[in-house]
Amino acid sequence: MRFHVFTIEVRDPGPGQDALNVFCAQHRLADVEKRFVDQGLNSYWTFCVATLDGEDSSRPAAERKRIDYREVLNEADFAVYADLRGLRRSLAEHEGVPQFALFTYFPSIDHAILVRLLARRFKGADFLALLGRIIASCPAAPGRGLPIGSLTSQHFANHYLDGADRFLLAHPLVRAQVRYMDDIICWGDDRQSVRQVVGDLREWLQRERHLTLKANVQINRSERGVSYCGARVLRGSLRLTPRKQARYRHGCRRWEAAWLAGIIDEATLQRAYAAVLAPTLHCDSLSWRKRHLELHPSRYSEQ
Repeated sequence: MRFHVFTIEVRDPGPGQDALNVFCAQHRLADVEKRFVDQGLNSYWTFCVATLDGEDSSRPAAERKRIDYREVLNEADFAVYADLRGLRRSLAEHEGVPQFALFTYFPSIDHAILVRLLARRFKGADFLALLGRIIASCPAAPGRGLPIGSLTSQHFANHYLDGADRFLLAHPLVRAQVRYMDDIICWGDDRQSVRQVVGDLREWLQRERHLTLKANVQINRSERGVSYCGARVLRGSLRLTPRKQARYRHGCRRWEAAWLAGIIDEATLQRAYAAVLAPTLHCDSLSWRKRHLELHPSRYSEQ
């Protein structure tokens, strides 16, 4: 992100407003912070504008530099963004019925099956023994489970369902498929086809991975969108879910309260705001954040 500061004088706001309006029309905005400086007749507004790009958006699309979200987002957030981008593409391309397949995953992973799958990918008795000790270090039950939050668990759990991806992609009734960890969505031509896929997947998971599919599988049309990876995914946009919105509001209040109490300084507050903002950048959240700022003005802007 890049930051740009604009000043609008109270006595003569025209030039500053024009410059700010032209700039906003030519850039992709990530955030806007305003602050009023009271100096009597010389009072003015300052606007700190954060942008995702540094180029004129009026230039032809072929000439503009595309945003590299690998630089804007951290590794974990970029992985989520990539899955959401693929999901939105599938929603736009298929008229079929999305299907959610969710199950209690990490505590249900069978250690013996996981070790056998890893042995197909890795060689060396010592290394495989090390992987076995890592897998068995925090079982939810004898011979089952992985510790949630561990980086190795993320890789192991993802590899555990690699076969499910291939099963669905090869299924004749599946038109498209997306998976993020244990959240699976696939498309079919009609509800009957999707129900058949659900039944086949249920049998495959039980037989090959000793996993039980949850009973509350949801079936809806693509045009209604889906909630996935913290976003409401529609054909033309990615929106924040109510839970993400609540986290954003809580983060803003928390860090602002710490600053008002003198626990952190202004520089730390700005970095904290950037951290709260980052998870919202891959969604179309600018209008919502502007509205949130209007309803809940920052105390920092009043100082």
